[in-house]
Amino acid sequence: MCKHVFIVSREYPPNTVGGVGTLSFMLTTGLKREVNKVTVITLGLDSQLESEWMLGVNILKVKNRVIYENRTGLTPENMITHKKILTKIIEAVNS
Repeated sequence: MCKHVFIVSREYPPNTVGGVGTLSFMLTTGLKREVNKVTVITLGLDSQLESEWMLGVNILKVKNRVIYENRTGLTPENMITHKKILTKIIEAVNS
């Protein structure tokens, strides 16, 4: 049995309620019945890293600014955000 599952998603309730956020929420709801711990790493609204528990799921919110530009697609900040997310995954796995 797997002990700890990580879900990485741009969207996660309650900050967003789109299709990806809804799917991520449904996935974590099902997984937490089967594993010891579920952690979601998602984008936050504030400038600080946030951590909270919601319905038995650990949610890590990474600082977020503009991810997409209208004309050029991904911004340079996108890579910075992805690096922060990866760093938090590595820290969580090692803890």
